[in-house]
Amino acid sequence: MLVGIDIGGSKIHVASSHLGKKIEREHIFPTPTNQRTVGPTLIKAVREVCGRSPIDAIGISSPGPIDKRRGMVLTPSHIPWHNLRIVEPLRKAFGCPVAIENDANCGGMAEAKYGAGKPFKVFVYITISSGIGTAIMVKGQPLPTPHNSEGGRMIIEPSLEAVEGRIGTFESLCSGQAVVRRFGAIAAEIHDHDTASWEIIAHELALGFYNIITLVNPEALVLAGGFSLNHKKFIRHVKQNLHSMPLLYPPPKIVPAKHILNAPVLGALLLSTELIT
Repeated sequence: MLVGIDIGGSKIHVASSHLGKKIEREHIFPTPTNQRTVGPTLIKAVREVCGRSPIDAIGISSPGPIDKRRGMVLTPSHIPWHNLRIVEPLRKAFGCPVAIENDANCGGMAEAKYGAGKPFKVFVYITISSGIGTAIMVKGQPLPTPHNSEGGRMIIEPSLEAVEGRIGTFESLCSGQAVVRRFGAIAAEIHDHDTASWEIIAHELALGFYNIITLVNPEALVLAGGFSLNHKKFIRHVKQNLHSMPLLYPPPKIVPAKHILNAPVLGALLLSTELIT
């Protein structure tokens, strides 16, 4: 049995699969804030989705920064953990190989193999949820940089540092948490007819997309994460903004992920298959 674990800012998704191609059993629960409980909670959840089946490998999708060599989650932005060793407790409990990967990279791998990224040789996977994560995907694999792409940390409005006491990063302006802080509601609660709010959000999304496009020149941007469930409310405004910006080439396609919410855990299952091949 193969296991995929996706660690999110608000919830953890644990899934099992015989071949790693689809979710067969799953368990979703709130992300523990006390990191001492994480190991025992994950071990219990893995046993729940696998029953008595022997476990062949476990893949973990985690927000960055992570230390893959030491199997650690370091200091994620939206979870109060610090240098959490997460690979070793699972390896000891189940006697199988365990690997950890950045959550955006896992999502990009899943969309490249099974989803909206499949037709493209080069695309950028952008997940917008509690924060913003990015993965530069080339021929189905994340670009092999020393660390992970962190497009959410791009500074797109530096003047906001003086205004709000924070540097105006892509993530601090356009993530799900940022939208709640700035507009007093989650994206799903901002109505289609609230044009003024969506135009502000779309303008800042377009600035982030513009920087990614000019740097990478991808064939497509693939949008995932809970915020992206509302893509129909903002995508037209984003495209209008991009067409007004000084791009040297036509903008790439901007498409919703096929697995908007499940791509990271599917990518974790893919990661687990690589451990036994």
